Amino acid sequence: MTEARPAFYALAPGGWRDYVTLLHPPYTAWHLSYVAIGAALAPHFYPGRLAAAAFAFFLAMASAPTRWTSSRAARSRRASPAPRSSS
Repeated sequence: MTEARPAFYALAPGGWRDYVTLLHPPYTAWHLSYVAIGAALAPHFYPGRLAAAAFAFFLAMASAPTRWTSSRAARSRRASPAPRSSS
């Protein structure tokens, strides 16, 4: 029996494969294609602006999992209140 995956493009869990799965490759390509189409349809094509937009996208995608992981770690470190006794 095969292991259930959260999406058709999800790789086996562990290491760098988790980051590839987090990038959602089909949707990443979809959104970047809109950036490229917009750059191609502009009155003047500026390759530097297209490169900067792609760089900003990947920078955001690289920082999002890090922020998510650190916020989860911060929440798990918070002390939970002790339960009250009903006596």
